Amino acid sequence: MLICGQEEKAADINAVIAGGASSILRTIHMTLAYWGFIMMSFHLGFHIRAISAKLKNRMNKAVRTFFTVLFLLIAIYGVYAFIKRGIGDYLLMKVLFAFFDFGESRVRFLLDYAAVMVLATEMAGRFFIDTCRQLPMQRCLHTSHRCCRALFAELLRISW
Repeated sequence: MLICGQEEKAADINAVIAGGASSILRTIHMTLAYWGFIMMSFHLGFHIRAISAKLKNRMNKAVRTFFTVLFLLIAIYGVYAFIKRGIGDYLLMKVLFAFFDFGESRVRFLLDYAAVMVLATEMAGRFFIDTCRQLPMQRCLHTSHRCCRALFAELLRISW
């Protein structure tokens, strides 16, 4: 049951979508989905040190070294998968549609994206956290996290 006026709004939205906005909306949706994937991986990377610190006490040095090397090798493969899959083009809105090769193994597809996720996690966990530790300590207004403003200022300085 529609409330008075909703029927006209639904018709207006359908007219806009039918008028060509659907391809733009699809491209924006796809781009934001890829950015969400990268941001979730970064977020995991920000917390991975705390998770690994709890596990560190339960493992000997050889096992810790094995896992460190393993994740670094997966991250290196993630660079290859990032380029091979063209994820950068999706992030920069250069691709207007998603192409899926249905002849490709699903396992290979998932492993490639898992490797990209490990790459983003490692980047956040190693580069950003280490950079944050080297910057002068500041407090953000909205959280109790250390040096957020200094970290972002440093990242802007590096990128420019």
